[in-house]
Amino acid sequence: MGEEEGGNRIKGKRDPWKSLERFLVNVTDRINAVIAPDPSADPVAANKLRIASNTLEKLHWDTAERKIRWHLHWLGVDPAQQRKGIGRHLVQWGLDRAIEDKVWAGIESSAVGEKLYSSMGFKVIGERLPCIEGINMGTVMAWEPKRS
Repeated sequence: MGEEEGGNRIKGKRDPWKSLERFLVNVTDRINAVIAPDPSADPVAANKLRIASNTLEKLHWDTAERKIRWHLHWLGVDPAQQRKGIGRHLVQWGLDRAIEDKVWAGIESSAVGEKLYSSMGFKVIGERLPCIEGINMGTVMAWEPKRS
């Protein structure tokens, strides 16, 4: 399977019912935020996070070869459970999907996670990022599939 076919396979996996569900959940969340806002939520901070995420996407992921990828979001291990191989196992799961689909994998790493990701073949593609909208976005790292 060519690289483009792998990316197209990921696109093809999108279930229209799942897409509709995501859309409806998003609409419901927005309506609830207006009608019955969560008193523990900070709408200003949530908006800053959205802006920061969109900026990061445009800076590092919005290219032909990186747009379609397996992105490892919110990967973490309880400090009491670290150093047991759990993080490596979680990352490998994502890499296995990227290998299968012949696409890139990406992550924004904390300083603590950089060593693990580097040892698994991720390369820094964005230096430790400055704060965007007051949010520290970490180091942008990518894993590139082997060319066949």
